[in-house]
Amino acid sequence: MPTLRPAQPVTEQIAELSIVGNLLCLTFRERNEPFRQLARELRFCWNETEFRRERKITAQTGSVDDRLIEASYKLLAAGFIVSVPDGTPDQERVLSGDYVDEHTRWVMSRTSGKYAGWFAIQWAYGEELYFKAKALPGARYSKPMVVVPPEYFEEVADFAGLYDFRFSDGAEKLMTEAREKRLQMVRVELQPRKTKQPVDGHAPQNTEDTDGVAGEFLDTD
Repeated sequence: MPTLRPAQPVTEQIAELSIVGNLLCLTFRERNEPFRQLARELRFCWNETEFRRERKITAQTGSVDDRLIEASYKLLAAGFIVSVPDGTPDQERVLSGDYVDEHTRWVMSRTSGKYAGWFAIQWAYGEELYFKAKALPGARYSKPMVVVPPEYFEEVADFAGLYDFRFSDGAEKLMTEAREKRLQMVRVELQPRKTKQPVDGHAPQNTEDTDGVAGEFLDTD
């Protein structure tokens, strides 16, 4: 496992990167606030059981090679010594920051829980988009995302176009289903209501039992 050392490291503790299945893992055995902030910006989450930080690699994150090179490059730039796994992209790509930037703004489809079947809007740490997303009609906060009912697919599409969000495959399907459901609705126009007049111009007779009703509330001749 090659270890890369910057010219002036901020600590002798090594940041170890590894790949476990579809996880990119980061281990660092020292309390260090700049490291913690950088790991958060790189979207690593703490795993208490394994005592390490992890990122799940998905279709939205881009390739594991790109995310590995990005993490290595940014850690080295911040002055941390980095250990990378064997068989990963060559050292030149790491040192030159040769990776595809991750697209961090996504509209996805929530598949489980209270808001299953809703749009789920996600963006990167530090991007000030919460209040803009929360202003969408019907929007709710469901940590760590803002979710929106599928009935407001047009508003979600406008929001995505305005702020450069991409749609996951699931969100695209949800968008299509919501649009088709709208098209299948029967559009109607109500006519002015015609009121019916009492027979012979007289009010209908009260046939209810009047026992127990105060006299002042009874019709009298």
